Amino acid sequence: MPKGSGNPVIVVLTVLVAALIASLPLPTEAQTPRAAGPPITLIEREHKTSAHPTKKYYASVWPDGLQVSFKTPAGHFGAYTFPTEAFPLNEPRALLSRGSPELLPILATRVGPNDFRIVWLEGSPAANSAKIVRSY
Repeated sequence: MPKGSGNPVIVVLTVLVAALIASLPLPTEAQTPRAAGPPITLIEREHKTSAHPTKKYYASVWPDGLQVSFKTPAGHFGAYTFPTEAFPLNEPRALLSRGSPELLPILATRVGPNDFRIVWLEGSPAANSAKIVRSY
């Protein structure tokens, strides 16, 4: 073997690893979080509530906006309301509340006068993954 040619097995493995790494998607700051369930449309006149598939979160539409309630570890219920006016039509928003330092596991899109399409997420979305609506 000529000097400096290296081990052919190492060369082949190096090329394979480089090709594998090159085929992986590049991470972005605004990656969409993974959904925990299918999108659900909450229409105000239907008085429907949706529960997160694995967490103790519930969403419903109230006259003044989208309300997310939750069960605390102590067994109490809390609720945050997100005003309808804060949701431009057909633009998804992540939800943030004053009492919670992290974003709720939900993306919400207003699809009607006071109707919302929500997507429950497996975990809280990254703060920069979508525009944010704060509760009042």
